[in-house]
Amino acid sequence: MSQIRTILTEGDPRLRAISQPIEEITSDIAKVISELHATLAEFRTRTGFGRAISAPQIGEPLRIVAVQLGGRPFTLINPVIVWRSEETQPVWDDCMSVPDHIANVKRHASISLTYQNESGKTCHWNHLSASLAELIQHEVDHLDGVLMVDRVERPEDLQPIAHHAELIAPQRSEHRIKLEHIASASHRISPAFLATPQYRSPSLDTALGVAMTVKVETLNPLRNFKGRGADHFVSHHIQQEKPAPLVCASAGNWGLALSHACKQHGLPLSVFVAENANPLKIAGIRALGAMVISAGEDFDQAKQAAAHFAQQHGGLFVEDGRQAAITEGAGTIAVEMLANGDTFDTLLVPLGNGALINGVGRWFKASSPPPA
Repeated sequence: MSQIRTILTEGDPRLRAISQPIEEITSDIAKVISELHATLAEFRTRTGFGRAISAPQIGEPLRIVAVQLGGRPFTLINPVIVWRSEETQPVWDDCMSVPDHIANVKRHASISLTYQNESGKTCHWNHLSASLAELIQHEVDHLDGVLMVDRVERPEDLQPIAHHAELIAPQRSEHRIKLEHIASASHRISPAFLATPQYRSPSLDTALGVAMTVKVETLNPLRNFKGRGADHFVSHHIQQEKPAPLVCASAGNWGLALSHACKQHGLPLSVFVAENANPLKIAGIRALGAMVISAGEDFDQAKQAAAHFAQQHGGLFVEDGRQAAITEGAGTIAVEMLANGDTFDTLLVPLGNGALINGVGRWFKASSPPPA
């Protein structure tokens, strides 16, 4: 287990030193990186906030920043801001090294930067959102011996830490898809859908000229990826005091997934299908115990009929990808993809109702900045 280091606070002269660039990622540097991440994780657990920490904050004058946006932690080595937007914005800033205050400072609304990852690869992170741009500018300041209190222009721009929730929380909008729910789902979803194969394909590497990793989501009872989201949603739905019976519309796969989850949890389900729906999948839905209702010439008509039926009979209409829990369940695929330290330059994700791409993208975006 990595050592948790003491976070230096304002007044310690080590916070004012200009950090040195990393020439080589030696075992000593790797140890500092590990301790930096452990210290950040402990602070987040103890306080409930803290998205990044720089090496100078634990007394190491090195150009290293550890980042934890909610997914897998990652590291910026030798970060350099290469572009700043002309537009600036005032933001309320907090800092582990200034524990008693928050500061209203001006930051560039967007930035781009280069950095090295822990493998020594040079990466580019372009046109950051306002929230991330503010965060990285704060950490690069630390590398240059600058604290947020140095950026304050007026006395009233420095406020007690007691105002943290009032001033800082509103400027960081809450995301509908919760990273902690994705992480939890990766342990709670039925094992039938978890730990799917992930492997390199030499033939695809040669044919496409890239290092291709394949994640296979068809080796489960449903032969499709939707079981994760359906299982996660239903397992939460049944925790209500009187869970309503479920209603959905499906061209096949979503109906199979929801039927499987409802059967496992003993919940009634009505599935509306179009007249031209795949008969083999309809048979599979019936075999799982759901009531199948044919309605309309196409999927849109079936969906309208399903929503009307739910409203008339006190059921809950569940549309694939609309409820957050469905997307969070699909996001567990990304947790598994990154679990062994793999990195990816590009993801190829099928797009339908959006649950898969939103869940996977949410975890990946929080787990690593996009390489160029």
